[in-house]
Amino acid sequence: MSWGSLVGLAVVGNLGAAFQADAAVLASARTRLVRARTARLKRAIRGDVVRAGLGARFAHIVRSAVQPAQGMALDPAGAVFSSGIVKGRKGGTVDLLTVFAEGAYITRGGAGYLAIPLPAAGRGPRGRKPTPADFPEGALIFVAATSTEAGRFGLHSGAALLLDAATREPFFVLVRAATVGRRLDLDRRYAEAVDNLDAAEVQEWEKLVAQHPLATQIRTLRAGVGV
Repeated sequence: MSWGSLVGLAVVGNLGAAFQADAAVLASARTRLVRARTARLKRAIRGDVVRAGLGARFAHIVRSAVQPAQGMALDPAGAVFSSGIVKGRKGGTVDLLTVFAEGAYITRGGAGYLAIPLPAAGRGPRGRKPTPADFPEGALIFVAATSTEAGRFGLHSGAALLLDAATREPFFVLVRAATVGRRLDLDRRYAEAVDNLDAAEVQEWEKLVAQHPLATQIRTLRAGVGV
């Protein structure tokens, strides 16, 4: 075997190692970036939920997942999603996060009412919001809301109240329908998560290449193929 052949094999070997190293660095840069952006998006939405007055407990319905869960990949994917999926009255499902992102008009079927607890009602079992069913029979009395009470609680005509039978303090507002206002801007948060993604990938790649033992070969390879 000639010296020329040996030099040729060395060049091919170095080129192969550079290709493999560049692919590994690129996979690491992309995966790290997707994990960071996904985690940031989840934190941002959870923070919005708390600031909207929905509570830290409700905020934990915002979950995230990244593929691959471990290791690195050239095509990683991240997702932020809601675990607050509940059954609807007509057999479908309702995403509670979407309700507060898009708003909703909620009605009570039949002749019933929606019961909205007031501060005087306290808390229900395990600290949850109370319902009329949490009170003993006879502890609450039903009255139609007067014009004064309607004005006090911002009610429309046809609303009613459940009062404490002993003190006559209003515990629940009863309405036929309720409007849930839009409190979250998820589209803005999603747009922020993907903003300037290509430039961020290049920055992450540059940082990782600078730490790699084959940094010179990787940069030479990239320059040679016009990347």
